[in-house]
Amino acid sequence: MARVVITLAKLSHLPTRTCYRLLLACFVLTTAHLFFSASLIRWSSNLSNSPSASSDEAPKSSHNVSSITHLPPYGAGDARRPVVPQAKLLEDFFTWNEAGIASMSPPVSLPPTSPSPPIIHPFPLLSSNLMPRKLRRLLQTPEINRPSYFRHLHPSHSQKLTQQPSRSYFSRFVSKSFGRRLDPAASSSYHSSLNPTGMAPLLIGFTRNWPMLLQCVSSYIAAGWPAEEIYVVENTGTMDANERGLLSLQNPFYLNWTQLGMLGTPTLLTFSQLQNFFAWTALQRGWTEYFWSHQDLIVFSYEQRRPSYSPAAAAKSDKSSNTFENNEAEEYRSLYANALHTLRQYRDPFHPKWAHHFFSYDHLTLVHRGAILSVGGWDTHIPFYGTDCDMYTRLMWAGYTQTSPQRQKQGQGTFWTSAAAVTVEDTSKLTEAETYTNLLSTARRMERAKYAGGNGYEGRIKSWQMKQQGGQGEPFYRDAEGFGTGVEMWIATGRAVFSEKWGHRGCDLARKWATGMDKGNGNGLNDAWRVERDWDAEREGGGGTGGGW
Repeated sequence: MARVVITLAKLSHLPTRTCYRLLLACFVLTTAHLFFSASLIRWSSNLSNSPSASSDEAPKSSHNVSSITHLPPYGAGDARRPVVPQAKLLEDFFTWNEAGIASMSPPVSLPPTSPSPPIIHPFPLLSSNLMPRKLRRLLQTPEINRPSYFRHLHPSHSQKLTQQPSRSYFSRFVSKSFGRRLDPAASSSYHSSLNPTGMAPLLIGFTRNWPMLLQCVSSYIAAGWPAEEIYVVENTGTMDANERGLLSLQNPFYLNWTQLGMLGTPTLLTFSQLQNFFAWTALQRGWTEYFWSHQDLIVFSYEQRRPSYSPAAAAKSDKSSNTFENNEAEEYRSLYANALHTLRQYRDPFHPKWAHHFFSYDHLTLVHRGAILSVGGWDTHIPFYGTDCDMYTRLMWAGYTQTSPQRQKQGQGTFWTSAAAVTVEDTSKLTEAETYTNLLSTARRMERAKYAGGNGYEGRIKSWQMKQQGGQGEPFYRDAEGFGTGVEMWIATGRAVFSEKWGHRGCDLARKWATGMDKGNGNGLNDAWRVERDWDAEREGGGGTGGGW
């Protein structure tokens, strides 16, 4: 700018003193402009990080997480206030009489239970502040399951590849983007051709056992699912305690925010409430379909089934129509690619109206949001077991199809439920096939261990849900065993509600109504709470046990 001023001054034959004055004025204006710009940037940054900003508009990065850990503990503002004696509190809060007190016995503690051994963090590096480049190098998706792998199956697309933004392994959950990676362009991507809308969100609810959550998310990413499309929903009921780093690893509700940003529920939700939260989230974000998964899973793509690439097979694949049936024999597809194939089939406007597609029952489920909302969502009076029977039956009566792969060759991937997180040993001397086979074998053994005690109460309390029993003295502390007992009581209550609602104990509602098709259409959608019990409650007990339960 100074040069421009001097040149103009020379051309206009201005005196030297005037030129210097103009130069000084330009310097002052430039300095003021810089200060104003810096102040504006600082003001906008403070505005975007204000507490009133929603998590959707300003996702928390690792920097925000580290800064929130310096907040004072809960109740710190009351530390200097005088403490009222306990006896005075009792006197003010209750109305006592000496006879009533004399008839009561003091509390007797239960015998202590044998504590579980402390859990070991199976992925300590994921909870450290690694540089994004090192994190990507440490945790890379196998090449065969990366989106860029599929260019070999479609050579015609190989020239259309371009640099696309890539995010670090777990930091992809946050809005911050690091580095760049060679991936297919959005307009010509193999995955984009399967999913033109670009939205295939996977929701994973989390309440207990952080190592198992990491194991589940890591396996989905290794099976090809893009990390930026995975949303972990923290349903611990601990407010912002995890975000502030107030809980320890041995606390069942501990969750590390260092590498993982997520959606959060305002309080602890039941299973049916969490399903409605998924649908509400999809409604708010404009997702017409979404996937959800349990957290106690290890998933794999069918890597052992992949065929060797050949130009003839690729040419045949390119000439044929891009459908699930035609390309199945020629293409290897990751679990994610198979899920997108299924999603594309359901998005066909000529496909019958549908609600769910189950991958290995509901280990992974594809959901049509509109179907869920059309029948009023999940019944939150039935909090856990039995609410799925209620929902799926109502959807069936409403005319929605709910399917799962019928033929083995249509399997989307391998799903194993696990009882603990795997501690991976050194596999540097194993081949790729041997490593994959060993992981599958380990997953099978873990699933057998999980169900060794059955899928009932005894099996659940001895499984992964009770691995962490620490956290005494930490905010929102809940006794692990007592929490499990409360959930089991809620399960029994939910089954009793289900039985009263439909007059039947068990999930075979459709069969019961089908027996009355000669008197109607066999559809009980409008019969809820208007059906007599089909059992004698005085002789057989309440609706929470017996019958089909």
